[in-house]
Amino acid sequence: MADAHAHLSSLLALFAVARPGAHYPDARGVREWLTLLATPWAGRTAVKPELDPCSGLPTRRTLEQLHERRRLARAYFEAHRAQPQRSSDQFNAALAAAHLWSPGSHAKVVSAERNQSRLLVVHDRFDESGSIVRFSALATVGGSRHVKLHGTTCTLGGPFELAVEKACAMTTTAAALQLAALEGLTVHEVVRGELGPCVTEHFGALHGLAPGVLSLVLERVGETVASDHCADAWPEDDAHAAKRAARGGRRSRERRLICTPERHAELQAVAAPSRMLVRSR
Repeated sequence: MADAHAHLSSLLALFAVARPGAHYPDARGVREWLTLLATPWAGRTAVKPELDPCSGLPTRRTLEQLHERRRLARAYFEAHRAQPQRSSDQFNAALAAAHLWSPGSHAKVVSAERNQSRLLVVHDRFDESGSIVRFSALATVGGSRHVKLHGTTCTLGGPFELAVEKACAMTTTAAALQLAALEGLTVHEVVRGELGPCVTEHFGALHGLAPGVLSLVLERVGETVASDHCADAWPEDDAHAAKRAARGGRRSRERRLICTPERHAELQAVAAPSRMLVRSR
């Protein structure tokens, strides 16, 4: 347990340096999720952190336990007409007030005309590696085949939501191609932001790197990408590159390594040949 708390404290410090943007899983939700698990709560009511040995992130099961416990805690406070405080030193009160990251899909309207709308479809999930990812697809949809519009917001239809979930279980290129195959949908770009692994002396692994590093990868695929580009020493195989290129799509992939100050020079030497960005502050 002490190892888990120490690891999560290191992860939170690196996460603060990383400052991931909107193309990554919800930063506030991730930070509060990690903070709840990193805090050494008094008593026995807190959810025990379970960490993935490879990604160094909390597991899906741990997140699901927190969401269920939060539902019960909020019901308790509502029944007693009380307002939980995020700063409370009591786990259930802090949990009831917390904003937790949640896997799932949603969309918003970017622009709308009479017969078609441009949408930003977002899907957050755990990757098979144990890291967490966000897919953001910019697409044009005709009519109400896949979504129900409500002004500047929209609701995903059940079959479309399932199609998004299925497509985003694949690589960025495969997701773009599969979504583009849906009738009435034109996909302009798909972005995949990956948070993890985080490597400390207790958990996490990334190509033999020493402890004190958090990895973030941003990959873009589509017609809006200016040119093919790769700044990653360990890129995924792009098995559908030829099919993507035939449709005018290009791929840009960049990895950032966030590290402790004492690791910066060493990681800069590792990153230089592939032009990866290294940050320690």
